[in-house]
Amino acid sequence: MYIHGMRKRIWLIIIVACILVLAGLRFLSPEDTRICDGNTLVKHGNPSADGSGFFCFSGRRFAQTILPIQTITMNISTDFTDKGLIPFQYTCDGEGRFPILTIDDIPTDTKSLALIVDDPDAPAGVRDHLLLANIPLPETGDVIISQDTFDQWILGQNSWWEQAWWAPCPPSGTHRYVFKLYALSEKLDISSGFSKERLIELMWGKIVAQSQLVGLYKRQ
Repeated sequence: MYIHGMRKRIWLIIIVACILVLAGLRFLSPEDTRICDGNTLVKHGNPSADGSGFFCFSGRRFAQTILPIQTITMNISTDFTDKGLIPFQYTCDGEGRFPILTIDDIPTDTKSLALIVDDPDAPAGVRDHLLLANIPLPETGDVIISQDTFDQWILGQNSWWEQAWWAPCPPSGTHRYVFKLYALSEKLDISSGFSKERLIELMWGKIVAQSQLVGLYKRQ
């Protein structure tokens, strides 16, 4: 009888410990779950949620979230200024279309461009609104990035599990929407539906220039 009671208490302790561990991991990662694919951390749910790779080792761990700063910059122009207000027609209060971006001052050794648009002020952590890869360069003239040309390039998966532009729609306050542009020395071997982490990993060592444009928005 004593041994049987001890076994029950041991099992109870194990079950409680498992519950606490799972609850702790959920607290550390409120918006996603993580699995390992080889030595690469793969995220599901919110691909941009902060994570340090508890469950697998990757020699390029920091490459998933951080890129080296490139001092050569390009020019991004649209119909709002850097750190200016985003016109409502590009948000959930309007048509929600992606603003037309014109890119110039691109280095001559650039083979493709990549674009990340995210919101670092989202309550649950950084939210990815658009991921684009392998944007080609025309033989002459500037690069034009618009919603009408998305289907010509490779779209990644945003934080709402869609391969699309998700218009700004902050729940409260003024949010920053950061348009990050990268000029790359080659095209990337990447498939549609990629995550930001995968894009950043593949861009390592290939960035020849970069630039960013910050737009602000608060709900009407």
